[in-house]
Amino acid sequence: MTSKPLVPLIQAAAIAPAGRRRVATVLAQASDAAAGAPVAMTMAQIAAAAGLSKVQARKHVHALTQDGVLRVLANAHGGVPGEAPQYEFDRQRLAQCLASVPDLFQEAPQISGPTHRFTSEGRSCMVAELAGRPGKRRVRFYREAKDGLHDYGSVPLHQLLWPWRLQGGWDATVYPVVENEDDYPEEIYPGEFEKLQQWAQAAALGRVESVVEA
Repeated sequence: MTSKPLVPLIQAAAIAPAGRRRVATVLAQASDAAAGAPVAMTMAQIAAAAGLSKVQARKHVHALTQDGVLRVLANAHGGVPGEAPQYEFDRQRLAQCLASVPDLFQEAPQISGPTHRFTSEGRSCMVAELAGRPGKRRVRFYREAKDGLHDYGSVPLHQLLWPWRLQGGWDATVYPVVENEDDYPEEIYPGEFEKLQQWAQAAALGRVESVVEA
C-alpha cells in the first residue's frame, strides 16, 4: 500500500532555516518517488539536489536527525564502500511538528499587515504580507485563487533581504502550506524579488534587520 506523500507534510511543518527545509524536501521527494520506502543517498547527492555544499547538507541532515524528524537506518557514517546511508522520516514526529503550527488548516487566511502584490515566475498572482514585531518580522505569502487566498508560508524578513538566492540562503521559492490540486511551489524571479525586497524594507519603516540568524 502506497504511503501518503511526505512532501506536503515537510512543507506544512515549517522546517527552518531554508537550507534545512530544502534538505528535508529533497529526501521527502525521493521517498515519495519510492512509494514511501527508505531512501539511499550520498551526502554529495543530497547537497547537489538541495543547492548546498556537502558541509551545509551534512549539518542539516544531522539537525533533522537530532530533532527526531529523520532516522538513519543503515551505513550512518558512510563507512561501507559503495553503499550510501539510508534515510527514513518519522511520520509520528512530523505529526507532532504539524500540531505545533498554529492555524495550519485555516481555510481563509486573514491579512492584517502591509501587503505587496507580485507575479511569480509561473505567472500566478501572489500577495506578500509583513507580520510580526520589530526584530522578529516575517513576510507571509499567499497565492490568489478563485476560492480565496492560499497560504504559502513565511520567510524571516532578515533572510528575505539577503541577495537573490545567496548560497545557503533562501531559495526564493514559496511552498503551499496545504497542497491542493492546483497548488505547487512558486518561484520568484530576480526583477520581482528586488521589488519585494524594496517593499519589505519600506514596510518595516526603514529598519535594517540583522542578517545574523538568531
